[in-house]
Amino acid sequence: SLKDQVSYLKQENRLLKEKSISLKKENSVLKKELEKHLFERKYHHILKYTKEVDRIREDIKFIPEDYRDKILALCWTESHLKYNISHPWGDTTTGICGIKSRFWTDFVTKRGAEVNSLYAGYIILKHLEDKANGDFFQAVKKYKGAVKNLYPVYKAVNLYKSLARKE
Repeated sequence: SLKDQVSYLKQENRLLKEKSISLKKENSVLKKELEKHLFERKYHHILKYTKEVDRIREDIKFIPEDYRDKILALCWTESHLKYNISHPWGDTTTGICGIKSRFWTDFVTKRGAEVNSLYAGYIILKHLEDKANGDFFQAVKKYKGAVKNLYPVYKAVNLYKSLARKE
């Protein structure tokens, strides 16, 4: 009968919707797993120094894509991507990005960033790069407070170049 056919089609439609929802969820999970795999594959040689890969992966989402390699290179040269690290300069340098607390704490917190985050490093680096007319080398030099010893600056810049080639 027509009534039975309508009922059957409605049931089939409901089952298809449920299957579609299930496939979308499955697709979302697979997409997240792929993103995780690609992130860890690209940065594996610097991530091996930290146990906080998940936190880094979440933290990096707040940084524009064109700055991610720069920030990871800069912060790796500061802390090997460790959030809880004791810097040789004691209480004047903080966290994963080696931020000079007395100079930058107010600057980053006024912009809504936690000092011990990749985003804080991004805010400072972007500011310094803008002041240096887009010159990454000069921005890193200023960030690190390098005057005569430019080795740490070259280390960060060369690591950035290496990461940028791994697209």
